[in-house]
This record gives sequence, structure tokens and C-alpha cells, in this order.
Amino acid sequence: MQRLHHDRGLALAALARKNTDKVLKEAEDEFRTVVAMPGAAPVAWYNLGAVILRQGRDEEGIATLETYLSLSADEPETVLAKRMIENPRRAREPFAEEFSFTSLGGEFIRLEDMRGKTILVDFWGMWCPPCRAATPQLVRLQQKYADEAFVLIGISSDPASKQEELLDYVDENEMAWPQYLDTRRSIHRAYQIEVFPTYIVVDGEGVIVKRVEGWNSSATFRELDSAIRKSLNASK
Repeated sequence: MQRLHHDRGLALAALARKNTDKVLKEAEDEFRTVVAMPGAAPVAWYNLGAVILRQGRDEEGIATLETYLSLSADEPETVLAKRMIENPRRAREPFAEEFSFTSLGGEFIRLEDMRGKTILVDFWGMWCPPCRAATPQLVRLQQKYADEAFVLIGISSDPASKQEELLDYVDENEMAWPQYLDTRRSIHRAYQIEVFPTYIVVDGEGVIVKRVEGWNSSATFRELDSAIRKSLNASK
């Protein structure tokens, strides 16, 4: 019975398209039913807290997540709970997953260090023809916003054996932005990348404001350009 109410709560929460949707209150009721049961799984407290925060009741949501942390050991949701307690907006908006790496050029890159800047993350690979076709337009975007609070980052899906070839490609095409060879696909998994290329625009507060999958020449360029310009204007 506990599992039934919990799964129903998850399903209802997933149906909500806005933080004001009534199904969030229905999801909250399902999770409350679970946590009232003897031996309730700690994760139910996590989901209850997240749903309460989504509805804008920050003080109550934080208290609920703190209850979750007092009951949980080392669950995957523990880090997420701490982040939402620190910034409740994370429950209501699609914040970008944190990552850090040392680029092929030897530069240490950490997402949280770039707060205040608009970031375009390009998930690509030399093996991908549309990705290669997009290269000139990405160079154009980089040059267009070179003097503004903008950062372009390339996350390559190529195998480790292609590192030298990748460096040559980057140099030949004057791709003057950090590149990371994500051989373990850790960043790819964090952003649920299944289509190449995939572009993600992150605003100055760390919120994902645009996700574009695939490349359609001028149409994709205009879509990314518009999202970048809108984000930069909002930060001024």
C-alpha cells in the first residue's frame, strides 16, 4: 500500500506543468499518506518536501526536507535535498547540474564559478555529421558574444583514442572555447543526453532556459542566438 501511494504521488507530480497545478496538491496528499504509515521510506519525506517547495511554501518544505535528512543515510536524493534547502528555487526551476573538469587546454572549469554569465553547453562529437556542420555557426556565436558575459563550452562524446584528432579539429576550425572529452559520459548522463548535437543554454543564475536537440542550420542558430540574447539582457 505504501508503494502504491508513493508511486501515485510521483505520477501526479510529473503531470504538473506549472507550479500552481492542482495535481501538486494531490501528489502532496499521497506523500503525506505514505509518511504517516509505520516504517515509511525516507525518500517519501524527500518527495513530500520537494512538492511543498514547488507550491511556494518554502519554510514548510525546508522543514520537511530536514526531516528527510535526519532519517536518510546516504541516498542519491541527499545532495539534492541539501541544495533545495539552500535554494528552494531549485524545486521550482530547472537548475543546471553542477559539473567540473579540466579542459583539453588545461583550464579548470567549474559551472558554479561562472554564475552571472550566460553559458551555452554544446554536447557533440566529431563522429556526428550534424555536429561538424554546426561548427562554423558556433564559431560565429562565440565571436558575436566574445565581449559579453557569455561562455561557450564543448563536451565531446568522442573516445579517448580520438583526443589528438579532436585537438587538431578544434585548432583547424578556430574553436576558441573550452573543450572536454567526456570519455566516461558522466556529464552526458547528468544532462540526459541522447541526441547529438544537444545544446543547453544556462542563464546567469544557473537555470536552464533553453534546450535544443539536433541541428537545423539557420533555424537552430536563430533559436540559440535568441535564447542567449534574452538571457544576457535579463542579467543587465
